[in-house]
Amino acid sequence: MPDARILFSDHKEVAVPHVIIELSRNVADRVDLAATVQSVHDALCETGKLPVSAIKSRLVIHDHFAVGRDMSGGFATALVRIQPGRPLEIEQEIGKAAFDALAGAFAVVEDFPVSVSVDVQLINREASFSKAG
Repeated sequence: MPDARILFSDHKEVAVPHVIIELSRNVADRVDLAATVQSVHDALCETGKLPVSAIKSRLVIHDHFAVGRDMSGGFATALVRIQPGRPLEIEQEIGKAAFDALAGAFAVVEDFPVSVSVDVQLINREASFSKAG
């Protein structure tokens, strides 16, 4: 399993996977938040497709949101931001791992509809700036 940086064919180092989990307030009290973040984080580490030491995961709760017409449910979504350069199949594997972990965290929620989604987004190298600390 890779532990530092991954080099792709253009020889640019990539080591900035970000995972941003967002929840509507009405689902935040229905799961263990720390365990949810850790589960998604661990699932991505276990893919072996990302530099484990560089994955940054966090969770944000939204107090102001709308879901459908009658507000009868909530949402849990994760945005996985990675550098481009991986084949589509790898991007899909990363997204599926995050989805399975996030959906698994909400499998315990009964009698309340929770929309679960994951999106893998490629970071634009030319318009992104960072400094490792």
